[in-house]
Amino acid sequence: MAGLEEVIDELVEQLGVRIAEVAWREFGARAAAAAGDVPLAVSEAQAARMLSVDRKTLGRLVSDGLITRIKVRRLNRYAVAELERFLADEGRAEHLQAAS
Repeated sequence: MAGLEEVIDELVEQLGVRIAEVAWREFGARAAAAAGDVPLAVSEAQAARMLSVDRKTLGRLVSDGLITRIKVRRLNRYAVAELERFLADEGRAEHLQAAS
């Protein structure tokens, strides 16, 4: 049985990055963080999910200047650090509840 465990460990090690990518795509930030791979920026849908708001509310937060949007070519992205900063700020977190 030890041989099987060694093979599994080797496969997990080789596929670790791929597993983290699939976890992020399929299950979002929490699963990717559990797999050890946290991206620097996320899509609009992912950012809204991380904040537990809909995309329209996220757009209002950007319009109000409470969250900064990053343009990567034609794609809107949101820095994970920016989202964490927003949530950590109690005054802005209260604004988030009022905007929902």
